[in-house]
Amino acid sequence: MRGDLAEWSNLLLADVRFGQNIKVMTSQLAENVPRKVFYRFSSNTKKAFWTNMYNAYYILLTKRYNKPAKYFLDEKCVRIARHNLTLNEIERDILGGYRSTGISKGYFRKSKVHDHVKKLAVNEYDHRVHYALCRSVVDGPEIIPYHRKVIDKQLNYAAGLYLELNIDFDHDNKTVVLPLFMKEYYYAIGGKKAIVELVYECMDAEIDGYKFFYKDFDKEEDIIRYADDYRLAHFMK
Repeated sequence: MRGDLAEWSNLLLADVRFGQNIKVMTSQLAENVPRKVFYRFSSNTKKAFWTNMYNAYYILLTKRYNKPAKYFLDEKCVRIARHNLTLNEIERDILGGYRSTGISKGYFRKSKVHDHVKKLAVNEYDHRVHYALCRSVVDGPEIIPYHRKVIDKQLNYAAGLYLELNIDFDHDNKTVVLPLFMKEYYYAIGGKKAIVELVYECMDAEIDGYKFFYKDFDKEEDIIRYADDYRLAHFMK
C-alpha cells in the first residue's frame, strides 16, 4: 500500500497536468486511506509522495483560478487522510521537517505544529526538495514525477539544474548571491561550510571566503515549466 500510494502521486500529477478527471483518486486519498499508512512512509517515500502532491495541487489551483497558485499557498486546499493542509504546510512542515526559518535559521523545529503533521513530516531536512516544487517563475524548477526508488538521484539533478540558473557570482569582489532558502535554512543545511561544499559540488565553483547575499525567487511570472518527456524522471534508467 505505501509503495502504491507513492505511485498514485505520480499518476495524480500526470492527470492534473493533462486535464484528466482526478475526483476518484483525490477522494480516496482524502477520506479512505488510514492516517497510519502515511505515518509509516519511509523517508524517500515521503519525499516522493509529498513533492508530487504539492506539484499536483499547485498545477490544479493554477488552472482552477487562472493565476499562479503562489497566491493560494496558505489555503487549506489539500485534503489527505481527513486532514486539510496548505501548500506551505506541505513544503515547510512536512518536507521541511517543520524547522523554524526565523532567527534560528532552521536550527530548531517549530513548537506549534499539529501532531498529525509532525507524524507526516520527514525526519531529516533535505534542502533539495525546495528546488523540485512548482514556483511558476522565470528559471523555476522543471516539474517531473518523483519516484521513491530513485528520488535521491532525481533531487541531485533537479537541485543542480536549479542552482545553476539561480546563483550569481562576482569573483572580482568575492561575493555570491544565493537562493533565499539557503538563508532561511542556513543551519539545517549545515552552515557556511556545507553551502560552500554544495556550490562546489553542483557548479564546480570555489566560494570559500566569499561574502554571501541572498535573493528570493524571481518575481517575474512565467508558466509552469515541465521537463521534456519527463526526462528527469527517467534519465537514470
